[in-house]
Amino acid sequence: MLSTPLAADLAGLDPADPNYATEFVDTLLSLAQQRRASDIHLQPVEDALTVLLRIDGVLQPLGSFPRTTRTSVVSRLKVLANLLTYRTDVPQEGRLPSGHLNTEMRVSTFPTLYGERAVVRLFAASGRLER
Repeated sequence: MLSTPLAADLAGLDPADPNYATEFVDTLLSLAQQRRASDIHLQPVEDALTVLLRIDGVLQPLGSFPRTTRTSVVSRLKVLANLLTYRTDVPQEGRLPSGHLNTEMRVSTFPTLYGERAVVRLFAASGRLER
């Protein structure tokens, strides 16, 4: 598991808070950018939402979050990407606004047995690639 202050912030958020999904997604995107992740995987499982980051080509677990957060977090990503929130039965693709963290991000969602799975792809910003 990745341990960073932002990862601890995610675990410390209150799922009962009306702003939970917004804060969760903002913190998650910041963490992914800080860790130079290329992908964020949000995988619903029977009793939780598992979050993984792809860093240097390897999927690394960030944590599992309460079952109640699954729908709200994926819905928040869909709202940001201008996807249809009421369509949970078909795969969808979209983009997050380019001004969001100054990084181009694409979102893909697709239905699974336990809810929608989402993947966010983060593209390197200009000047971010290193040799």
